[in-house]
Amino acid sequence: MMFSGMRAVVGGATGLFRYLRRRSARFKPVVERYPDKISGKTPEDMFPRMKGYLSNDLMKCTGCGDCLALCPVRALQMEAVPRKDGSLSVEAFSIDLGKCFSCSICVDNCPVGSLAHTREYELVATSRSGMIVKLQGQEKNPEQVQQRIRTYEFRW
Repeated sequence: MMFSGMRAVVGGATGLFRYLRRRSARFKPVVERYPDKISGKTPEDMFPRMKGYLSNDLMKCTGCGDCLALCPVRALQMEAVPRKDGSLSVEAFSIDLGKCFSCSICVDNCPVGSLAHTREYELVATSRSGMIVKLQGQEKNPEQVQQRIRTYEFRW
């Protein structure tokens, strides 16, 4: 009884190794170098309703916080200070692109339309903190933008 079980295990393993040996001869490797230089696709080449990364126009943003409350994965963070007239001034807005799965709940429910999906879809990051986009004041943090450009140009 024990020998028949051992025979079944050895027979199964032998068949598996034979298959794996032949499989490598039949199929090409799946991994390709990035980016694909042959296609050279740009964000403008993608289909019209494609959702790229999330961005926030801080000039329009009122700091109401609806997007923070509605985000199912808590990918958004905001720092706002009150103005003299009672409204809020958004000082910093962070988007964790590692968490965000482009569900568009925040975009659809933004009362002033400051949140939108961009056409950008490529991101090269070597750490978890590289996936966080921090918008400060009226524009992106210039140091982070330079780092992304540098990473994009010299990734080979």
